[in-house]
Amino acid sequence: MPERHLGLVTREEHPLDDDAVGRLADAMEAAVDIGRLLMDMPEAVGPAGAPPVRPARPADPVRIGVARDPAFCFYYADNLELLEGNGAQVVFFSPVSDAAPPPDLDGIYIGGGYPELFAAQLAANEPMRRAIRGFSLAGMPIYAECGGFMYLCRELRDQHGRSFPMAGCFPFETRMLPRLKALGYRGVQLARETILGEGGAVIRGHEFHYSEMPDAHAAAETVYRISGSDGSPKAMDGHALRRTLGSYIHLHFGSAPQAAAALVASCRAYRTERIQAA
Repeated sequence: MPERHLGLVTREEHPLDDDAVGRLADAMEAAVDIGRLLMDMPEAVGPAGAPPVRPARPADPVRIGVARDPAFCFYYADNLELLEGNGAQVVFFSPVSDAAPPPDLDGIYIGGGYPELFAAQLAANEPMRRAIRGFSLAGMPIYAECGGFMYLCRELRDQHGRSFPMAGCFPFETRMLPRLKALGYRGVQLARETILGEGGAVIRGHEFHYSEMPDAHAAAETVYRISGSDGSPKAMDGHALRRTLGSYIHLHFGSAPQAAAALVASCRAYRTERIQAA
């Protein structure tokens, strides 16, 4: 199983066949006391009093386009399930290879991944970049994490100094580094109302990346009050412009299911505005 920066090569680029899965299973059985592991495993894992992962779904789901391809493939499964459970129809698309986003979208979610490895293809897909920027300017809710956030910025500069234009929703450059920039669990408190909820809401997640933003103080408001795993405060993060929200932090909606509900509600409000303006 080959590896690179950020960990193992993902299944989108290196799928495992049945023989490989069998060899992994044999290695686990030889090295792990499976019976003890199952005996010690709690019957249910999750925060006390957490609502079910799939609440009742409304009859008229909003359509949220979720980027999923080799460039954008890091998602907590809980996040997508909670979006669906709160009334979203998840529609997958590829910023690398699709000519345009899916039709009739009410929102967009772009997760993490490896945009730096596919920067040339992402830059070459100008119709997709132009469409996503147009959605942002029109007020569509767009939420992005880490690699997805890099895609929403003005340009991406790789380790060789080459610059690639990205979607341009945020006025930032992101720059790849030869070393780890940040790694750790994060607590996020919303400084004001956003597409993820009311001010004061707390969501947990993690940060893990090899890139940085040299112009991080450009004209975009920061709306995340960040704390480390030990509770120590860190610099503000979470960039908000119109209804577009992005940061390097991968948020886990399972830690705050109301965030998924708020994102779906934001998409529903946008759909109502879009229909009324038509």
